[in-house]
Amino acid sequence: MRSSNTYETGRVKFEKDLMHTIGYTTKDPEKEQAILKLDRKWVGIKAVFYNLSNGRGVILKQWIDQDASNT
Repeated sequence: MRSSNTYETGRVKFEKDLMHTIGYTTKDPEKEQAILKLDRKWVGIKAVFYNLSNGRGVILKQWIDQDASNT
């Protein structure tokens, strides 16, 4: 299972859950200060994960609406 994590500090990260009892992968790509701090704010978050049709990879995308303005 894959997950898109967005933290209140502004850090975003994609992770892969190997097995629920073992935990997550390590050294996953992440970006510090990708967005402003989320303390006491409403935001919109959309994440999409899909496999390429040729079986050669996975596409991970995330969008963040920092102002909750539907844009």
